[in-house]
Amino acid sequence: PTIPVIKAPAIVTVGTAGIIATVDSQSGCTYAWTITGGTISGGSSTNSITFAPGSSAGILSLGCTVTNQAGTAATAGILTVNVVTGPTKPVVTAPANATAGQTGYTASVPTQAGFTYVWTIANGSITLGGSTNAIIFTAGSPGTLNLTCTVTNAGGGTSTSDIVAVNVVAAPTTPVISSPANVTVSRTGLMASAPSQSGSTYAWTITGGIITGGATTNSITYTAGPTVGTLVLGCTVTNAAGLASTAGTLNINVVAAPVTPVISAPGNVTVSQAGYTASVPTQSGCTYAWVITGGTITAGGASNTATFTAGASVGTLTLACTVTNVAGTSSTSSATNVNIAGYPVINSFTAGRTTITVGNGTVLSWNTTNATSVTLNNSIGDVTGYSTHNVSPGTNTTYTLTATNAAGISVNAAV
Repeated sequence: PTIPVIKAPAIVTVGTAGIIATVDSQSGCTYAWTITGGTISGGSSTNSITFAPGSSAGILSLGCTVTNQAGTAATAGILTVNVVTGPTKPVVTAPANATAGQTGYTASVPTQAGFTYVWTIANGSITLGGSTNAIIFTAGSPGTLNLTCTVTNAGGGTSTSDIVAVNVVAAPTTPVISSPANVTVSRTGLMASAPSQSGSTYAWTITGGIITGGATTNSITYTAGPTVGTLVLGCTVTNAAGLASTAGTLNINVVAAPVTPVISAPGNVTVSQAGYTASVPTQSGCTYAWVITGGTITAGGASNTATFTAGASVGTLTLACTVTNVAGTSSTSSATNVNIAGYPVINSFTAGRTTITVGNGTVLSWNTTNATSVTLNNSIGDVTGYSTHNVSPGTNTTYTLTATNAAGISVNAAV
């Protein structure tokens, strides 16, 4: 018989059963196998055996002797096999969250010397390192991404796979900030918000004001600065994977607070008379609200000049005005009282004698109501407070009595 040449794996894994070793068949011969560092589990008198290495890494030795029918044995064939340890189950390290469609994420397992690595991915793609202990991958659509890694040693021994789930979230969108277009200087308690994006955090900035609450949420409160101009709000949204959106911004007009208006109106008006006006100084961009007691506003109730009619009774008329700026901030209301005077009446105006001779005189007599000023013509002038006046005209003369009330309304009578 010829010296047998043993064929078996050059490297095997400790504890692996069912490994096969063979020699070429020689007709009519028998075979005797030996093993050091392992166990033969079958076929020990044939040209093909199964064996298992021991529990320790090192060298396993196989021997085979072939004997012919005449009892002549060949020199034993010998083969040494390298026994290596089995791979341990890898522990995959990967981000807990990833953004859909984003590239450049990494995952890894600890290095096991001399081993190879097999990675698989569901809901994503491996872009680099698929046969090493560290990979780069791209996330798929929102949902769950599964990464699996298996380690194989030089003897073909394969570890148990480790699987890790990565939460894939949507990319954050640029936030659209909602807040008043106009605010009043130093106004507190103002609010701004951006639409909620699930699982995200928010970072706000402000120029020309102060954020007073909610700076990490989608809704903040803020105070406008003390200067008229522009206030700028900014918001950036960051998803669970740490990806930040483009910042959303909003410019807000900061306007002056309205001042308490000073009303200009007549001090006296006449009962039931129309066409009186009251006004306040103009304040840019503001609206005006007038209220009247003891009369009726007939025009301009939303402007800085109102037209009104006095009431029908003697007494006091009250005008009030409130100014509101474009941000909706209202001034303190201002009010003024106007005296409602009665209509002047000349109850009587007579001359003691209507016919006199030259050199003689007569007495003019009168009675008035609601008159604060009474005058006579013909250079006589003011006779307020009197009810008679002596006259001695040199020619035929007409005397006119004028009665005027506090509002300047006059009536006349002649004799």
